[in-house]
Amino acid sequence: MIILSHPTGNENVRQTVIAFAEANLLEQFFTTINCIFRCNSSATLVRT
Repeated sequence: MIILSHPTGNENVRQTVIAFAEANLLEQFFTTINCIFRCNSSATLVRT
């Protein structure tokens, strides 16, 4: 299994994640969220 992390999750990383997931190789993927303006830290994030 593969655990992948990338600070911005750009298009290249997105396609890599999709390929690993479709091959049932992806265990977890981590990225960050950028809140430039008012960011509600209590917001609920949805796992897809």
